[in-house]
Amino acid sequence: GKIKAVVAHPGLSATNLQITSDKEGSMPGFFGPIFRWLAMSPTDGAAGFVIGCLREDVANGSLYGPTSWSGMCGAPVLMKPEPLATTEEVKKMLWSESEKSTECEFKV
Repeated sequence: GKIKAVVAHPGLSATNLQITSDKEGSMPGFFGPIFRWLAMSPTDGAAGFVIGCLREDVANGSLYGPTSWSGMCGAPVLMKPEPLATTEEVKKMLWSESEKSTECEFKV
């Protein structure tokens, strides 16, 4: 099989990320109730990742995520990445950091 690099973002999903961010002080406390009200379920937030992993027609380099409410919720769609995200410098940095965080070196 062929390996593809696909990106997805969950939008605002009711996961432990918001809980952790709130406890660590990186998110002002008044956002908690707002986020809980707007947040999608973890299952809905994972939909873009599922599309990226399982759909056969997904192209290498695709980005999937919700677009409603400024990308916070809604069904995932194919999105255009921000120009900065597609520079060679950023691609190399993301690859390097991914290898570090997973403790797995992957030669292409």
